[in-house]
Amino acid sequence: GLNDDDKKAITDTLNNDDKVEYGYFTDATINKTSDSFRVFSLTNKISQPELIDGYLPKEQDDIALDDSYQGQYKLGDKVTFTDKANVNDDTLLRQTSFTITGFVRSPELLSHVNMGQSTNGTGILKGYAFATEQAFDQTTPVIARISYHDLRGLDAYGNDYDSKLQKHKNQLAKFFDSRGQKRLVQIKADGQQTIDDQQAQLTQGQHELDQTKQQI
Repeated sequence: GLNDDDKKAITDTLNNDDKVEYGYFTDATINKTSDSFRVFSLTNKISQPELIDGYLPKEQDDIALDDSYQGQYKLGDKVTFTDKANVNDDTLLRQTSFTITGFVRSPELLSHVNMGQSTNGTGILKGYAFATEQAFDQTTPVIARISYHDLRGLDAYGNDYDSKLQKHKNQLAKFFDSRGQKRLVQIKADGQQTIDDQQAQLTQGQHELDQTKQQI
């Protein structure tokens, strides 16, 4: 995820008119099939999905599906999304059952021919969905969406756009290229601390058990 140091590094690269929004996503299978969906948290302004039918999620158990699935599901249907547990046996979604409130198109996933790889199901992304932030049992964001003021109005396929976008990418890369190793060290340290704490509890428990045996 993106911690406070990561957020500060991103903020330091932004100009006054640039905007950033943080969010969550997880890969989950739908209705106990092997079809993998990427479930995103809704944004306030940046990269909002285009609403095709119905309305965007408002409650924790609301969900809006990729509009290519409009023939398979309808508004009001209940669907089940199951995401894999992490190493701590935690899942990112607070619940598995959702009610379809709308069908949408994502401005970030434009093609259904090759949507990319997934960490769930068959390993191939089949669709996407959007839920509220409250649907995620997560406090650390995993994605940052940035709107750069100097890119507005430019041809997204033009050289000027590419040049300015690459400059912004390079600024972020200066921090994040070295951040990965630092985060790995931090995660290992946090994990070792958890192991040490648990070992201390076991040692204390064994000590109490030994004392009880002596009294008997």
